[in-house]
Amino acid sequence: MRNNYCWLSCLFFLVLAGQAKAQTTPADTLLGHAATVRRLSRAFCQQVTARGHQTALAALSPEAAQALVLREYSTVLQADTAAVRLLVAESQRLSEDQNDVAETRLSRQVLIANYESCPAGRLLAASLSQTTGARQYASAHAPALAPAERRVLLPLAVAMCSRLTAANARAPLAQLSLRQRRQRFMQVLHNEFKAHTDAMVRYYGPARIDTELRSGRLDQKIMSLMGQLPDCARYLVLLEGMPNPPSH
Repeated sequence: MRNNYCWLSCLFFLVLAGQAKAQTTPADTLLGHAATVRRLSRAFCQQVTARGHQTALAALSPEAAQALVLREYSTVLQADTAAVRLLVAESQRLSEDQNDVAETRLSRQVLIANYESCPAGRLLAASLSQTTGARQYASAHAPALAPAERRVLLPLAVAMCSRLTAANARAPLAQLSLRQRRQRFMQVLHNEFKAHTDAMVRYYGPARIDTELRSGRLDQKIMSLMGQLPDCARYLVLLEGMPNPPSH
């Protein structure tokens, strides 16, 4: 296993941006690759779910979460001899300077599949999203914002995070159902949109803010800013993706 797993802690931001689901299987993969991804993802889910019975996954430090992911994924991969054989065969099809591409690709695909289908994997992603590397990745891949636009939206993002932190202290979001988590988020979003509407209308104008809302660009910008704030991205991970904010 490679030690350079910065992308582990950045996985959530790929999913938010829609890049994870847009992936296609490269031409240099072999027959059985997709089935291997599904099989490893199921096994990895079983492993981390079992760990979740022993410890609160969403409460792990980013470092502990990353260590757990690396350890459990290594265990799952090494126990699957067919997957190891396929990985070796795919690596041999690549040039020498790309000998780690096949392993990185397989690991990434397994973890993305795990995030999308495994509740325990999603809780781990919530912890992984708090690493410095993840926030830096979010900043580097954020939608482009003009300085004045950032000054308008950042206070809203900060207020959202503060309210979610307070709500989480009263009733941990990780212990609520997905429906309850989304309801909590939408309630906070509704209140903060009302509080910041005047500032946004002054910047965008009535026509443009309507376009920004309907296109989903505004919610992407706000959630991107939230993802760059300390201890805030975990709330977005637990929402498993959100619909567009309501119009006001």
